[in-house]
Amino acid sequence: MITNYDKQGKRIGYIRVSVELMAKSSTNYALLARHEPLIRDKIITILGEQSEDMVKSIAERENIRLRCLNEINAMLSTPTVNNPLADLLFTKYLYE
Repeated sequence: MITNYDKQGKRIGYIRVSVELMAKSSTNYALLARHEPLIRDKIITILGEQSEDMVKSIAERENIRLRCLNEINAMLSTPTVNNPLADLLFTKYLYE
């Protein structure tokens, strides 16, 4: 995924991430596959809200990852399925 982030100055900052999702079960995997566009949109939205300092900070990168995990779990949770994601990992994280 590639998106822009809030960067000071005249240039636009961009970030490219590859994300791996770990489902808690095969049923949850099907749920994640069915809602892939919503998941992508949520991650892109979260990344786009970040400032340059947050994108470039290793500590903040972990906070961004956890926010993505928590918000996707909240978005996909139903009365029968609670927190379908076990984990979310950034396998590629490049910024300019």
